[in-house]
Amino acid sequence: MSKSRCKRCPIRMLKEGTLPEGMTVKKRRLVTLDGKPVKKKHLAA
Repeated sequence: MSKSRCKRCPIRMLKEGTLPEGMTVKKRRLVTLDGKPVKKKHLAA
């Protein structure tokens, strides 16, 4: 396994249905519905 489990948390959140509103996962990255990557400052707010 090349990536740590923590980097895959959004996939687990997607499976459990606990992703924030307006978010999705593409290529193991958390992105907004329009496909733009999510910055850490967006998550903190």
